[in-house]
Amino acid sequence: MGSEVHAQDRAYTAHQLQLGGVDWCEIARRTGYLDARIAAMAVTAWLQKIAIEQAPGQRRAALQLELDRLDKLQSAFWDRTLAGDYHAAEVVLKIVGRRCTIMGFDRPADTDLVAARTVLVTGPSKQYIATLQSLIPETDD
Repeated sequence: MGSEVHAQDRAYTAHQLQLGGVDWCEIARRTGYLDARIAAMAVTAWLQKIAIEQAPGQRRAALQLELDRLDKLQSAFWDRTLAGDYHAAEVVLKIVGRRCTIMGFDRPADTDLVAARTVLVTGPSKQYIATLQSLIPETDD
């Protein structure tokens, strides 16, 4: 139990650093992960674990809280970004990227996936079977 709590605390700390704009190499150094890739994987696993453990209402509330925080952060840097401050623009772009990830804009919509996999097959039974067989890729066994 103790090591699991420590791993969760470390992943939480790494996540907070990442939200603060710290790069993964530095996060790994500060939190004791072997490298940047492992730190990122630990944070991803931790986020997935807490997402699964939360009820839908809790997830919506947590999502809204994170989005509100991102809005507040972005507003703090917005005027400087528009004035040409390069660092502020980088921060705003990271915030926009985080928002896109949270909202799922970086993944294809479920309807896009369904549409891409839907095949309409009609006709008499023999034609139906022949059409289905034509959809199965041939393999060189």
